[in-house]
Amino acid sequence: MADDDLDMGNALEGASPEDLGEGKKKRFISDKIARVLVYVASGIIAVLLTITISVITFRVLDKGSINRSFAEVSTEYETIPEPYLYFTLIPQIRGVTRDQSPHSIIVKVEIGYKEGEPQVQTELVARTAQLTDIIRNYFSQKTAAELAPEREHIIKTELKDLINRVLSQGKVHDIIFPELQVYEF
Repeated sequence: MADDDLDMGNALEGASPEDLGEGKKKRFISDKIARVLVYVASGIIAVLLTITISVITFRVLDKGSINRSFAEVSTEYETIPEPYLYFTLIPQIRGVTRDQSPHSIIVKVEIGYKEGEPQVQTELVARTAQLTDIIRNYFSQKTAAELAPEREHIIKTELKDLINRVLSQGKVHDIIFPELQVYEF
């Protein structure tokens, strides 16, 4: 063992300072590269682990959900609707619902008819007061729940039927509400 220590000492003594420095530089560079590689590997492992956990979590949480396919589109929405002319002379109507505690109603109704039917427009003008009364009575006979936004299609259909009952020169094809507000006092 003493000979080994002596040989090591002699080996170090015979080496030039440049040789010792080069050895340290090589070791320093390799340590730095090793550290960088460890950080890069750690980052890659962290990303892969995060992705794996996310995918597993999504699949577990999504297991009981509803099928994501789209429902069939109604033929009503597949076709492009005809452009209508709108009768806009019905004034804004204000009233109250028939609820236990009445809600206030503000509605503006516009009535759509086909472009090539001038007799319908003439009759709508002649019956403006009667149509205003029909619309006011219709809304005052409803509750706030019956005038909810999700029931708008039903409201439009019922109003269209009421208006068409009084017309003799043609019929209306569409109802729109530029304004429809139902609120509590």
